Amino acid sequence: MDEREILKALEAIGIPRFKYYPQVGSTNDLAIEWAKAGSPEFSLVIANSQIAGRGRLNRNWVTNEGEGLAFSIVLRPKPDERISLFSALGGIAVCDTFIQNLLLPATIKWPNDVLISGRKVSGILAEAHWDGSLDLVLGIGINVGKDSLPDPDQLNFPATTLETELDHPIDRLPVLAEVLKRLIHWRGLLGRMDFFTYWNSHLAYIGKPVQVTLPGEKIQGILSGISEEGNLQIQKENGKTIDVIMGDIQLRPIS
Repeated sequence: MDEREILKALEAIGIPRFKYYPQVGSTNDLAIEWAKAGSPEFSLVIANSQIAGRGRLNRNWVTNEGEGLAFSIVLRPKPDERISLFSALGGIAVCDTFIQNLLLPATIKWPNDVLISGRKVSGILAEAHWDGSLDLVLGIGINVGKDSLPDPDQLNFPATTLETELDHPIDRLPVLAEVLKRLIHWRGLLGRMDFFTYWNSHLAYIGKPVQVTLPGEKIQGILSGISEEGNLQIQKENGKTIDVIMGDIQLRPIS
């Protein structure tokens, strides 16, 4: 992967600017600084290797050289848009790419993961910073090559890669281009009915028993969908539906 190859892959997609790095700590950190400097929406930061990437709750997300995709997009939320929906924007774009272009059975695990056959293949982290104006970046990591996974003792959820699921090598750049193209498409539908319809229809564990672990509390019930605020809706045994807000939570299926 180099700048020339990336430029060719992004041709005619609508990405205004991009910065490529052979290795970085975190693409989100670089994208945030670029956003503060005034970069336009859909400016892209991408790295061949990421050694200090972050997932939700400050978990590590490492991208081994030449094996995965690690990139961040600058987004410019409008005053009436819910910040909580931007993680879902990334999840929908990635899920849509996997289904339509790779014919893989992808689902979106609330709030910010994409699964294939119940195993994590992508993580999304939206980070917003306020310093006189709102700067938001969307970091996306995708396990592409078979060597893109960390050691098993570093995994907190079953994981897989695109090459494992497809059983053949795959070029990272066409995947990047398709995700970005679909992200631009779904960006225009953020918060609309089509956005929530797609999210709910591709939601992992929908209609199934799950457990949500909150600080000091565990909730069990049937996952019934997503609210218009982007909250997870769980129907408890007594028939009451409760909303779970994004935060320090863990979502797991109950077998």
